[in-house]
Formats: sequence, C-alpha cells, structure tokens
Amino acid sequence: MTDERQVARMLGDLMQAGHTATLEQLPGLVAAHAADAGLWQVRLFVVDLQEVILRELTGRGANAGEGGLEFPVEGSLPGRAYQRVDLLRETGGTNHGTVNRTSAGTRNGTGAGDGIGKSGKASVGGGHWNGSGAAAGTCTDTRIGTGTDTRTGKNDEDDKGGDDRNGSNTAADTSTSTSTSTSTSNGNGNGNGPTGTRNSGSYRWWTAVTDGVERLGVLRADTADDSEQTRSALRALASMTALLLLSKRSFSDSYARLTRTAPMNVAAELQWNLMPPPAYAGHDVTVGAALEPAYAVGGDAFDYAVAGRVLHLSVLDAMGHDTTAGLTANVAVAAARNARRQGLGLAQISQAVEEVLIGQFGNTRYVTGIFADLDLDTGVLGWVNRGHHPPILVRGGRWTRPLACPPAGPMGAGLGLPVHVCREQLEPGDSVLLHTDGITEARDPDGNEFGLDRFTDFVVRHHSGQQTLHETLRRLMRAVLHHHHGSLDDDATVLLTEWRGSRHEDLIP
Repeated sequence: MTDERQVARMLGDLMQAGHTATLEQLPGLVAAHAADAGLWQVRLFVVDLQEVILRELTGRGANAGEGGLEFPVEGSLPGRAYQRVDLLRETGGTNHGTVNRTSAGTRNGTGAGDGIGKSGKASVGGGHWNGSGAAAGTCTDTRIGTGTDTRTGKNDEDDKGGDDRNGSNTAADTSTSTSTSTSTSNGNGNGNGPTGTRNSGSYRWWTAVTDGVERLGVLRADTADDSEQTRSALRALASMTALLLLSKRSFSDSYARLTRTAPMNVAAELQWNLMPPPAYAGHDVTVGAALEPAYAVGGDAFDYAVAGRVLHLSVLDAMGHDTTAGLTANVAVAAARNARRQGLGLAQISQAVEEVLIGQFGNTRYVTGIFADLDLDTGVLGWVNRGHHPPILVRGGRWTRPLACPPAGPMGAGLGLPVHVCREQLEPGDSVLLHTDGITEARDPDGNEFGLDRFTDFVVRHHSGQQTLHETLRRLMRAVLHHHHGSLDDDATVLLTEWRGSRHEDLIP
C-alpha cells in the first residue's frame, strides 16, 4: 500500500525539483519521484490540438516525443480515461496499434505489442519491457490524406459508455504515412523506454491529467495494489504533473511540435496564442470552447474571463479567412479586453472595439460578435449582438431557443446603429451556446448544411447523456468535420457555458 507520508514527500520534492526543470526533463523527473512513493513505470502522454491522439512525452528529440507511443483518443483505454476524466485500471494484455516516432514526428513502426489486428479494451497499454530497453512488436499504422486515420479490423470495445463507432475506428489526423515494422528502443528500465510490462501481481493504471478542468493528457503508472489510498496517490501525482506541464508549455516549442499533427498557418498561430484555455470551471459555472480548422483558423476567436462574481463571454468572427482576418480578430479581442478592464459596460465595449477597428483599418475590415456578462449569483445574462448569430439557450437538457436581441451592425462597418443590451434570467442547469456560422453552415458533399437543428440536437443529446461539457464539444467538432469530409472551408467556433449544472468534481480525475 502507498504510504501517505511517502506521497506527501514525493509531491513536495517533485514540486521543488520542477521549478528549474525543462519540459524535456519532466518525464524522467516525474518517474523518478513517483517511484519513491511506490508508483512505477510512470509515463506521460499529452493530447494533440484537435484531441485525436495521445502522444508520449519522452523528453527526446525536437518535439520531446522521439521514440514515444501514441494512442487514439477514440478506441483505446488511455483514450477512455481522457474522455471520461477518469482513473481506469488495465485488465491485462499488451499494446496494439501504437506508434514509435522520430523527433520530426514521422512514424517508424512500433515498439510495443505482440501482435497485430484487433484492438480491445483489455489489450491496451502493455508491451514487453526487459529492463534493458529492448521492445519488439509489430503493427500497421496507416494514415491517409489530410484528416482521417482509418484503423481497420474488429473493434472489441464493449463498454457502453465508450465511443461512437460502427465496426471500425475513425479519428481525425493530419499526417500521411504507412508503416509496418518492428523496433528496438533504448530505455533505462524505470519506465522511460517505449514499452513496459508490469510485474506479476501488480496493477496498471491510466488517469487523466487536467489543469483545473482543462484536459492535457493522461498518465500511466503501475502499483502493487488497488487500494483507495493508492488511487488517491495516482490522482495527486496526475494533478502535480499537470501543474508542472502547464508551467513549461507556454515557452516550449517542443510542446507545440508534439501537440501538432500538421503545419499551422500564421493566422492560427496568432489565434491560439490569443485565446484563453478551452476549459474552465469555478463559481458554479462551467465553460468549454472548441475551434476548427485548428491549423488554418482565419478570423474566429473566443474569449472569457471572470471578475468577482461576473463571467464575461465573447465570440467574434472577423471578415475573411487569411492572416489579415487573424490580425483583425486579435485587434478586436485586445480592444474588448482593454475596455472591459477599464470597467466599461457591454455596449461601450463593442463601441470601443469598433472605434479601434476603424482607426486601424478604416471601413475595410469588420467583425461580428456577441459580448455577454453572466451574473454568477443571480443567473442574469446580459448581452449585445453586433451583427452575429444570436445566443442559444438550452434548458432542462431538452429544449432550445435563440435569445433574440435587436442587432447592431458589425464592428468596423461604421453603420451607427443603436446598440441594445438585452437580458435573460437563467435557471440552474441552463446552458448558453455562442457560435459562429462555420458550425451550422458546414456542408456535406451533397451540399446539405450541418444546420442549427442538428447542432443544438447534438449538444443536447450528448451532454444530457452523461458526457461532460468538454467531451460533448470534442465530439461535436468531430461530427462537424466528418460532415464536411474532414476539413472546413470556414472557421467553426463554439463557446458553451453552463450555470449551476455540472458537478465540478466530475470534471477532474
């Protein structure tokens, strides 16, 4: 059984050592300190930008992931731990379908597993480890085109709360390669090599790694027992690892490379460094956001911030789909934040954005958007509409309606229309959806739009079906991309806010 004093000492020592550690040093640092508390073979995996693949952080190579394993978010036990924000115990077996990558992110076969073909819940996460770092295995990993990762073969998932699949697993990815090979990788025998079988009588665990409620990846560890004390130690280690990972990622190009599966355009580089994290929970409110195309965003942006007992929300859609659109959206968000932090109201914030845009671009660039404030004590939602799609209210997990408000013109157009502040009293459990037109106007090959009804129905069905708010959005974006055959012609952004609905303890492992 893991000793509480050992765990406390492990966490304290790890925190102190992490102050001056680099991202590349984190895997070895976490594994070494965890071993002192009886947690062995610790491995850290981070999720890619589109939440499709979990990639191992090894600390080696240009992307700090050289020689590491990969698991799909859909169709694997590590992926299930990520989706459910849960601590799951492996029931046996060895890895199948994992990939060994070089520092440039290319696939060189696998270093895990003892066979090919079926991928089942009971056979994920193992591999053979001989202490010297040699690992042998074979698999076929075929990645075709710009947005699909098709893994054929039987799907043995029998968990009723798992993924939405029919026969074969399909997940979005952006690399193109086919590889079938065996590989031998170096390790040091403490779980930092590419694979590792647990000792006889031990237990292997996978747990989500979250910063607050933002899902960063998963952590794997072996233990001598499955007591509640041990489970608590695993959760504590995952939480400390998340804090350390968060403290390194903002200035690490290695992290950016590891979490990307395709080249990113300049506009997207601007947007992802502008916007807040895509997940937040606190003060009886939960916020989630999603944005596609992740690597080619043009002028969409979302923002949220908390000041005392008020939550500010905004979604913006700048004219165009190029670097200038990205610059326009950046200017609009910065102007809104500047006005908001001076204490201006919603109407004045939107007018300040318009003045800045006209001053910078004349009347050649404009931005539509919604600015909203939610009083977290009373549930009163106030908002202004600047030429944008209206917010959507979801009530009782069953029905939806748009929130009407006379729209003013797009910001930057200089139309001089009056700006109205409208209000709606929310009930506990209500959700508010802000979105851009790329969500509803995504078309299939026959020209059929994804549509507002399908959009709202998807959110209602999945969120009321025991999926977390953030997992609902991940699945929504997969559905929108699938409808548009893997890529979008326009930006698609959604910001979903739930007031006094989710139990926040369900959003952390």
